[in-house]
Amino acid sequence: MEIIEIRDYTLIDRDRCREILYSIQMNDFKWINQSNVKLDNFDQITDGEKIFVACVNHDVIAFASVWEIDYFLHSLYIDQNYRRMGIGQELIHYLLDYYNHPITLKCVKDNAKALSFYLSLGWVIYREEIGIDGPYYLIGSSPE
Repeated sequence: MEIIEIRDYTLIDRDRCREILYSIQMNDFKWINQSNVKLDNFDQITDGEKIFVACVNHDVIAFASVWEIDYFLHSLYIDQNYRRMGIGQELIHYLLDYYNHPITLKCVKDNAKALSFYLSLGWVIYREEIGIDGPYYLIGSSPE
C-alpha cells in the first residue's frame, strides 16, 4: 500500500469527493431513495463542515467531514477500490488527534459494515433513535 496523506480539503478536491459519495450512495445505501442521489449531494451534506481528504499519490481516495461545533462526524466515505486497507482507521485516528476531543456520529442501523468498523475501533453505542433514513445508532469514540 502506498503512503496515505491526510490533509484539508480544497475546492480542487470537490469533483472527486462528489464522485466518491455518489458511487457509495448508489451502490451501498439501499435504505435511501436512489432518485435523490445526485453529484451535488456532497455540497449539501458537507455545507458548513470541516472536510479532510485522504490521498494516495496525490489522488483523493476518501473524505471525512466534521460539524465542528459539537465534534460530530457527519461523513466518512472511502472509494470502493480502497476499502479494507486501513484508510478509514487512519482517518479516524487523524480526526481524534486533530480535535483532541471525543467524536460522535450517527450510523444507520442497516449499515452493518460501518457499525462493525466503528465498534472494532472501540467506539460505543450511546442509544438508538429514528431519523429520516430509519433507525440509527448514535455512537461515539468514548463513553458518554
